Amino acid sequence: MSGVLNKIWTALRGGVREMGDAIVDSNGIRIFEQEIIDAKDSIQQAKTNLTEVMARKMQAERKVSKLVEEIRNHEGYVGKALDNND
Repeated sequence: MSGVLNKIWTALRGGVREMGDAIVDSNGIRIFEQEIIDAKDSIQQAKTNLTEVMARKMQAERKVSKLVEEIRNHEGYVGKALDNND
């Protein structure tokens, strides 16, 4: 009789373990799906950040071009002033 009870107990433990495995598996999929969603959100945020950085770079390049043009103009004025002093 004891052997039968041991087998029943073992079967119950096996059933509980299987249920636990099923819960872990279903949560594993849920976790994986959430990680995918989080990764997509991170990628979107990175794209937004990249767009902002590129816009700032373009603004800086425009400022540099404007400053270079102003320097050339001033160099021209200096050259004319030096020529007038000769």
